[in-house]
Amino acid sequence: MRYLATHEHAPRGTFDFPIELYYVDPSHPRYEMPFHWHMEHELILVLQGVLHLSVEGKACDL
Repeated sequence: MRYLATHEHAPRGTFDFPIELYYVDPSHPRYEMPFHWHMEHELILVLQGVLHLSVEGKACDL
């Protein structure tokens, strides 16, 4: 059930161009992103500091 509960359904871009850009800094309300998943790819560019990432139960710092 957690699998379904964490599925993010927000549409991104358009069907032909399914890409969106988000700029997030420490003052942004979603600076700490809760666990979620979606079918689209996600590219993350960290300009400063560390990215704490968890994928399929494995955590790492980048």
